[in-house]
Amino acid sequence: VGPDAEATLYVPVPPPGAPPRARRDVLRANALPWVPVMVAHEGVPGHHSYFAALRRSGSVLRAHLAPPVAIEGWATYAESLLWEAGFFERPAEQIACLNLRALRAARVLVTLDLRVEGCPAGEAAGRLARLASVPPAVAREEVAWYRARPFDACHHFVGAAAIRAALPGAGDERLRAHEELLRRGRPATWP
Repeated sequence: VGPDAEATLYVPVPPPGAPPRARRDVLRANALPWVPVMVAHEGVPGHHSYFAALRRSGSVLRAHLAPPVAIEGWATYAESLLWEAGFFERPAEQIACLNLRALRAARVLVTLDLRVEGCPAGEAAGRLARLASVPPAVAREEVAWYRARPFDACHHFVGAAAIRAALPGAGDERLRAHEELLRRGRPATWP
């Protein structure tokens, strides 16, 4: 990522004609405390860094066929790096970060409910709303996504956990492992 690199961060807005409660839920999900964690995930050191490194690798295959579990896993892992470094200073930012972690863990559980247990969509949305403290409308949209794209919702949580397990714990060795991961598009221990 160089000084001339360009990036755009799209922030969802309520759809035209949305009912007041739906508008409030969308705006609440994009409140100021969420900005640092979303920038970390979508920007640097998250997706933007990941894709910039893949482009620099010179491998067309790596740049265009990176596995989603590695893409989302890296961005979610990157959030945790900034957490460890104290980047999320304000309590509201820390709560937003923890809420997002809870949502991602709940996504895994609810996806398994849907796919393995055959849980009805309405029941799954209710469970997601309770586990992740998201508004019912958001939970219904999330469950519709899980049903349309099986296991996509697991990429963030599972990928970050797999990356953390595959990398050394600290210091220069961890930094070199990060560089290698970004060069290859996945940890060196992954096939």
